[in-house]
Amino acid sequence: TAPLDLAATLDSGQAFRWNRRDDGFEGVVGNSVVLLRQTGDGLEFFSAPEPEATVRQRLIDYLALDIDLDDVYRVIRTDEEIGASIDKFRGMRVLRQDPWECLASFICSSNSNIQRIRRNIEDIAGLCGEPIEAEPIRADGAIRHAFPTPERLASVGPEQLRRLKLGYRAAYLHQAAVMVAEGRVVPLTLREADYEDAIEQLTRVPGVGDKVANCVALFSLE
Repeated sequence: TAPLDLAATLDSGQAFRWNRRDDGFEGVVGNSVVLLRQTGDGLEFFSAPEPEATVRQRLIDYLALDIDLDDVYRVIRTDEEIGASIDKFRGMRVLRQDPWECLASFICSSNSNIQRIRRNIEDIAGLCGEPIEAEPIRADGAIRHAFPTPERLASVGPEQLRRLKLGYRAAYLHQAAVMVAEGRVVPLTLREADYEDAIEQLTRVPGVGDKVANCVALFSLE
């Protein structure tokens, strides 16, 4: 019943694993491939291979459907310009992504564009992410992959990442994976940190400046 514009949310450059398909989107959330579409009275999804109840709860969290956007709008509608933006993009939600995947994705986003970032993220997942058995969804036989854990990505050398056309980002991504795998930065725990501390810890990671850190804070750390 809350405001939701699924297309504006998934096409807004917050996340890079969603593709348009028929009258909705196909994406990877956690360890499942998900078909998702907005209908007149809500959302419909089909997923594999995890149970529907598991994916349903994950999508509620991912899409931040537990946030009352009308309350948010009442607080932030402080001038005409913000009001016009709310009216134009009503229902565009700020996603609550996995912090590690979000961090890695926005390291790849530096000096790039959405189409290239999407290709990079899919190539990284294909290189070292676990394949997802989603035969009922992927009728064309194509296989999608879960995003690799930091440990798995750390085990892949920067040269292999460079072959995915990541350029200078390959070294940063590898270093970030090593730091997270070793526990020197634990992205998920930063949801409990205050803003300044979260930004300070994120910017310790090679390749993470103020803009990337703020994107990660907004799109995955609440």
